[in-house]
Amino acid sequence: MMYQHDSIIYNPDQESSLAVKAYNDLKTLIIYDKIKQGAATSISALSKELNLSRTPVTAACQRLEYEGFINIIPKQGIIVKSISLPEAKDIYEMRAMLESYIMRRYFKEYSEHDIALLEASVERQEHIMDGLEFMNEDRVFHELIIGKCTNNHILANYSVLYDLTFSMGIQNCKSPSRISSNVSDHKKIVESIKSGSMENSVYQVENHILTCLASLLNIYMPSMHNN
Repeated sequence: MMYQHDSIIYNPDQESSLAVKAYNDLKTLIIYDKIKQGAATSISALSKELNLSRTPVTAACQRLEYEGFINIIPKQGIIVKSISLPEAKDIYEMRAMLESYIMRRYFKEYSEHDIALLEASVERQEHIMDGLEFMNEDRVFHELIIGKCTNNHILANYSVLYDLTFSMGIQNCKSPSRISSNVSDHKKIVESIKSGSMENSVYQVENHILTCLASLLNIYMPSMHNN
């Protein structure tokens, strides 16, 4: 399948292993804020940093632009996109829809082993105070939730959605009280699955993600009004 995005054509069927490596490495730099939002760079600079030729890096940048991580501007270079609050709202709402759907669709697939993995993740979360460290474990938890899904299109889209707001999640979890609230939500999700209540599990997943969105808006809206 070929995708048209402005002047760029991204064809995932023609990706090489080096292009995939460049994509993964570059996206990691972006979501971990090693390349700042709004910062400008170039294919040449990225090729040097990633120790790869221009061809796979160019392919990686085309894919990242298609997914919404960067803008490629002729004669200016590559700019890491800043996620606006309306965009973040859309992303979190889509995540809530996807995760609640997966919970409902695959609820009977969660085994005792899956529940044990979720409980182990929650236990690790209880000892974390750092925002970045927590978000890494948060990813593990939510990937366990969606991991029962067998629809590769849903999984691919979910991964992009999660990564687009990863750095915002780090900011959101700088407060110990916010981490504690997330852990509490995660516990409720696990307990709902253990109890065998599909409806409550679906509710807890959706409510958790929308609560994260509300917290995010509370953080960013005051700073916007003060500027």
